[in-house]
Amino acid sequence: MDRMRIVGARGFAIFPTLIFLFVSILIIGAIISLGVFEFRRQHYRSAWERCYQIAENALLEGVQRISEAEKKEDLSGLCRTYGKDDMPFEIPDDVDKLSMKITADSSEPSGGFYLVKASCGIRDRLRTIEASVQYRPSSNVFDYCYFLNNWGWFWGGKITAHGDIRSNFNFDFRYSPTVNGHIYASGNIQNNGTNIDPLAGTLPVDGWADGDPLHYGHQGTRRLKMPNLKDINDYCENANGTIRQVNKSNTALNRTLISKTSENGVYLMGTQSAPIEIEGTVVVKGDCVLSGVIGGTGTLYVGGNLYIADDVEYLNGPVFNTPPNSANTPDEIWDYYDHVVDSSLKGKEDLIAYGVVGQILVGDVNDQTWVNNCYSNSDYGLRYIGSENALGSDGIRGTSDDGIAYLDTDNDGEMDYAAYDADGNGVIRTTNYSYSDELKMTDARAKNIQYYPQTRPQGNQDAYADWFDQETNAPLAWSPGSFSVTSYSSFAQKDIAELEGIFFTNHAMAMHTNKSFTLHGSMICRDEAMVFNGNCNYWQDWRIHSRYIDKFFDGDGNRIIDLDLPVSTTAAVIVRNEINPEWPLK
Repeated sequence: MDRMRIVGARGFAIFPTLIFLFVSILIIGAIISLGVFEFRRQHYRSAWERCYQIAENALLEGVQRISEAEKKEDLSGLCRTYGKDDMPFEIPDDVDKLSMKITADSSEPSGGFYLVKASCGIRDRLRTIEASVQYRPSSNVFDYCYFLNNWGWFWGGKITAHGDIRSNFNFDFRYSPTVNGHIYASGNIQNNGTNIDPLAGTLPVDGWADGDPLHYGHQGTRRLKMPNLKDINDYCENANGTIRQVNKSNTALNRTLISKTSENGVYLMGTQSAPIEIEGTVVVKGDCVLSGVIGGTGTLYVGGNLYIADDVEYLNGPVFNTPPNSANTPDEIWDYYDHVVDSSLKGKEDLIAYGVVGQILVGDVNDQTWVNNCYSNSDYGLRYIGSENALGSDGIRGTSDDGIAYLDTDNDGEMDYAAYDADGNGVIRTTNYSYSDELKMTDARAKNIQYYPQTRPQGNQDAYADWFDQETNAPLAWSPGSFSVTSYSSFAQKDIAELEGIFFTNHAMAMHTNKSFTLHGSMICRDEAMVFNGNCNYWQDWRIHSRYIDKFFDGDGNRIIDLDLPVSTTAAVIVRNEINPEWPLK
């Protein structure tokens, strides 16, 4: 009996052991299964993520191809499907499918927009992403009649803006100027230097913006990149135009003053009977003196300063009017401007832009009153601006980071550099504007300007037309022994009343006039000093608004105002998102 108990005890001990082994096997199997499952899950998850990354690379390749197109006509040859072999990057061996397709965006009948799709498949995972890409988006800085890069200011109740105005920093208003348009400030909208809240009160202006602050007051908006003319040679390559003086009474005396480019400066003075005509893109590497009647459609780039000696008006310009009282809603207002722009283009009315590397100087820059108001004025004079060695990281003078080091140049872990190359010319400027070297019209500067008025030894000043050999129509050579330059103050006016055109300067615009002043077009610059007596009126030229990009040069809005953005932003991704997987791409 004892033996039977021993056998039974042994049998009972084997049973739980078997159960333990069975459970252990189940647990080990479950762990292995879970491990395999997790491995596969992570493997597929990795494949899922890598599909998106590789498809995104292929998508960016399509955007890059669009951006590198020299002209819009070249894009039709890019509209096709691309495979693995067309990609410039290394493709992993486990990628089963990879394709990218470029097509014209049929949802944008105006053209200039393209769809880029890309699909990538790894094993049984497939992902597709899509982007809407705009070719050569126009520069939005020209959507305004007044745009300053740093500090916008309307000081005076007699200032009126018929159009939108903008600043890349604060915009300060004093004494209730009138704004019939939108106000955009990347910083704050201010009233006499004090920040205001459009959501809580009214704007410190009269006009449309006063009546609807929620609609017309915009602060904290993103900064718009300013164009940059740091290298005028970039524009020489695309120069295709001419500057001519057209004699309306005798066509035999029509003269081409500049064809495409000029190393020297140029003096341009047009009249109703003999206007200056600018067609296409023209580059003048030196200074330009401008006044009178101008016609044509084109852009004049000036490598030096643009001196405006008298009124500048279009020969055949558009009529600048505000919408009638019946246009009350934004849609009705835009309908009105749509009609204005269409009528202007059909009538081939004049439209001239000026891209100036130096300064735009309006009035008698050699007059002491001009100097006192535009250069020496302690509030905004050019004597106190220009230096880049203490701007700070935002590149905007007068902001809280000025003079505060933000870069570590010696790798010691401490910030030691407070300069900023605001104009992007590769040189940190350490001085403010110099009147005698950079602004004044000196004899030495005048002698490098073609057709600048000269005075004969006997004191008889030649007229503009007498600067040519009447038989060959060639400009007369400069003869220091026989001629001397005419004093700039003898023909530069102190009572300039009107400018028509699109004016952009890489640096400063300074103006002094004794009369009420009107600008028909746009004024866009990095620094500015404007002084006037009487009224100052800005009228926006809606023809260059980015809304109308497709009305110019087959959809390339930058061809009419061709500054920096065609180089830096040749293609813009408007929308990008993932869509349902496609293979092959539709």
